[in-house]
Amino acid sequence: MRGERKPRARRAPRAKPTPPAPLPEGRGEKEPTRDSATSDDAREASRECSPPPFREGGPGGVGSARGAPVPHLVTGQRVDADKVTFARQLRREMTPAETALWQHLRASRLNGLHFRRQQLVHGFIADFYCHAAGAVVEVDGGVHNAQLEYDQARDLAFAALGLLVLRVRNDDVLARPSEVLGQIVAACESRLSENL
Repeated sequence: MRGERKPRARRAPRAKPTPPAPLPEGRGEKEPTRDSATSDDAREASRECSPPPFREGGPGGVGSARGAPVPHLVTGQRVDADKVTFARQLRREMTPAETALWQHLRASRLNGLHFRRQQLVHGFIADFYCHAAGAVVEVDGGVHNAQLEYDQARDLAFAALGLLVLRVRNDDVLARPSEVLGQIVAACESRLSENL
């Protein structure tokens, strides 16, 4: 009949994403206090110093080369409003090396791979993130020399989520961008071909 409505079919509830792997006690993404003097000093230090040598796991990578990342890793996560604000601030205040790399990664310019910048991934902010390949690209400056333990714990947390972490140096991005882009493409395409 015309005035009667049919009952709506209920949708099945969405599967909840896998929670992030626990970090060692006392570890986690912290928001540094950013006043203009501290920020400028940190950026200047990142230009002058080189980060530690690449870690094991491929060309500057940590994590398994096999296996897809957790489905809905980014879309199903709970995020803190302060983290979102901090990620937006980091997008506005990218280092020169991050800006240079972003020009090659944005708008799927690198072999059609879609990257996001300053992406929240289960409580951490990744410099660049490609979900299709399950890869995080971190651009390291001199600041990372003082936080080796934190970076290692963070990389292990990403690896536990099935992500490959590629670390590249500021100097390499600015001096040899084609080599850096080649490493990123090789790592991402290798993971994509293995996940088919």
